[in-house]
Amino acid sequence: GNAEQLEKQLKLMEEQLGIVQYLFPTAIVMVGAIFSFLSYLIAKPLLRRFSPDIPNLKPFRELKFPQSVVVLYLMIVILSFLPLEKGQ
Repeated sequence: GNAEQLEKQLKLMEEQLGIVQYLFPTAIVMVGAIFSFLSYLIAKPLLRRFSPDIPNLKPFRELKFPQSVVVLYLMIVILSFLPLEKGQ
């Protein structure tokens, strides 16, 4: 009946909130990357007026993270597998 459907919908909403909690940091990073790319596209023609030797962006396949970011990421992934006591 209706109570059964309501309970299923509430359970689905709780699951979706859990997924959003994981996706939110990713969305923030993606929006930041998109905004920086758009600001570069807007600023590049303006800057070329004053200085014609503005470098082009590297192709995406040539971009890489600094080594310190990779090491930090790996440390966080490894630490996430360690069990923590409740209340910490």
